[in-house]
Amino acid sequence: MDKKIFDISDKIKKEDETLGLQLVPQDVEPAETKGDVNYWRSFKELYKDPEFTKAKKSEFTKEQLEKPDINKMPGFSRRKFLALFSASAALAAAGCNDYRDKGEIITYNKKPEEVTVGRPNYYASTGVCGCAVLVKTREGRPIKVDGNPEHPIGRGKICSICQGSIMSLYDPDRLREPIFRGARGIENFKWESVDDSVINVLKNAKQIAVVSGAITSPTFKKVLDEFVAAYPAAKVYSYEVFNNASGVSAWQKCYGTRTMPVVKLDEAKIILALESDFLESNPNHIEYMRMFSSNRDVMSGREFNRLYSIEGGVTITGMNADYRMRLRTDMIEEFTLCLIGEFLGGKKLSPYAGDVKYTNVIGKNNLADFVKKNNLDKKIIDNLVSDLHKNQGESFVMAGDKLPESTHIAINFLNEILGNTKLYSTEAAGAEVMPLSPKNDIDALVNDMKSGRIDAVIHLDTNPVYNFAASYKYADALKSVKVKIAMCEIANETSAMCDYVLPINTTFEGWGDSKTRTGLVTLQQPVVNPLFNTRQKE
Repeated sequence: MDKKIFDISDKIKKEDETLGLQLVPQDVEPAETKGDVNYWRSFKELYKDPEFTKAKKSEFTKEQLEKPDINKMPGFSRRKFLALFSASAALAAAGCNDYRDKGEIITYNKKPEEVTVGRPNYYASTGVCGCAVLVKTREGRPIKVDGNPEHPIGRGKICSICQGSIMSLYDPDRLREPIFRGARGIENFKWESVDDSVINVLKNAKQIAVVSGAITSPTFKKVLDEFVAAYPAAKVYSYEVFNNASGVSAWQKCYGTRTMPVVKLDEAKIILALESDFLESNPNHIEYMRMFSSNRDVMSGREFNRLYSIEGGVTITGMNADYRMRLRTDMIEEFTLCLIGEFLGGKKLSPYAGDVKYTNVIGKNNLADFVKKNNLDKKIIDNLVSDLHKNQGESFVMAGDKLPESTHIAINFLNEILGNTKLYSTEAAGAEVMPLSPKNDIDALVNDMKSGRIDAVIHLDTNPVYNFAASYKYADALKSVKVKIAMCEIANETSAMCDYVLPINTTFEGWGDSKTRTGLVTLQQPVVNPLFNTRQKE
């Protein structure tokens, strides 16, 4: 062999001895030699282990090398073996499979003119969250929900809730018949009997409470008004677990109206999100997501926007930010006041800078001290202040729904100082068909229920037993109400405590409308007949 190879092997040997590795003895005979290369399959073969040598010699016995006697073999052919094996495999598969009867396929006796077998039909409608949707159907069966590309707000984009709402239509846990829970237990009712008994209860009730979610339908609002006119003892309470009530209230105090304009986010070069997840949970997040991403298209040739996110928890917006900093939610307001003080005192960007009633309050907050106290990245904060200063009128500060009213007011003032009001749309604003009930009204409702002043309560597709805070003790208050009614698609914690549980249609089985933007109403149409004995909640 080449002398160089031995030199290399000696170096390897010395390194292995240094590492404490066991080396292969040089006097071991190679297991198999081909040219200058030795091949072995195991250490026993390499070291010529006696057991391995014995096993290798007995690998093929004399009997194994002899030709078999065909006459002594059983009369079982290969074809018969394969046939029996296939039959047993099919039997095992059939026996272990939980086969579901999918019904019988029957062709159209009289085919609808608009239906072509194998080709889908699309219906424009409104989703459960108010998004404009296109429902894809095959032979009358809805199978997919997508955004309506011709709608001026979504332009083909919808939220995940609307996209997954098709699952509620075929949910096996859906209520199928009206239920009455009385002294004899749970029993199915006919709608005629429900109408008579419920109307009798409402006529004799001294006080009626209707608990609903956010109302975005003008038609539904009219139905509720007519209901209150027919039963003057009734009062409607509306709530949402996640809402922007503090932002709307702050906007009303700042500008005298409850309709907040749409922000032209596609024109903003710098965006500061303060505890704001405007890409996921903002009331207008579908449109804002589209606007924000329009300035992130590498093929458009436009300059990218820059997103700063300051938040207490992890959000979708924070994960997509160019710069993200963690800050406790209760410190956001102080940080906003520090930014205002920076622009009024140091930068003096606004005519408000010389006003003593502003500078006396804001001057107590120093941005440098705040950054040091909360361990924020000074370099990022300096870049943020510089970007907001350079892009006056082309930047925007987004406020999150979790922030209190006072923080929203401070952020509105910060946008005023920076001239960001130029990004407020003069053509589009959010529409409020019916305001959510304030906290005082919800508190009064629970207190009236506990005291027994409310005779009947109707839950319109809501679950306050689960949604309300534990301090309300809504379940205990509900026990003091004489007649409890729940209208829902699926049984929940509230319906489990109600006397009447009435099944309602999904958004795919009824008519309706939605108004989430001024001057724009989106219609809802049924794409399938009600699958069960349900009614539309209106």
